Amino acid sequence: MAERLSILLLSSSVKFYFLSTVHAHQFFTLEELHHPPFLHDVSRKARESYYKILFNEKLSIAEQKISEPFQEEVKSLYGKMGKRMEETNDEVAKLIGALPVALKNLTAIMKNENQTMPQMMMALEALKAEHPSVGAKLLLYLPEVLHVENFLRGKIGSDNPTRLSKSLK
Repeated sequence: MAERLSILLLSSSVKFYFLSTVHAHQFFTLEELHHPPFLHDVSRKARESYYKILFNEKLSIAEQKISEPFQEEVKSLYGKMGKRMEETNDEVAKLIGALPVALKNLTAIMKNENQTMPQMMMALEALKAEHPSVGAKLLLYLPEVLHVENFLRGKIGSDNPTRLSKSLK
């Protein structure tokens, strides 16, 4: 179970951070790429030229940069995006580094049968506080790992994997 939780958390955490790079504060990145600030005050023809280059699937990124009419502005834009990606990579590395310790603590909490449910909940809250970057994510995916859906439906021991488990195969 611990190995499965670890794989599940690693997979979902990486997906979460990848998606967060591409959406949310990350949505700003896509928005900025498709509607960069330097296109606000240019002619329609200049915008069309930019989009023609940007969406040309046959051009490599390097070729796009060479044929770009707004080279300095594009360099600045890609520089900002590169910096954001580096920051995200650092966050993902920290998250992955913190997972083993947090997982060990979570496993110890869940295996402790000498505690009441309120004590377990307090221990889980303490875990979230101790490992804020991963604590909440561990608890978020716990039902998938423990098959809580099957438990609640009375299907304990059934071969019916949860939705998330199917997507990992």
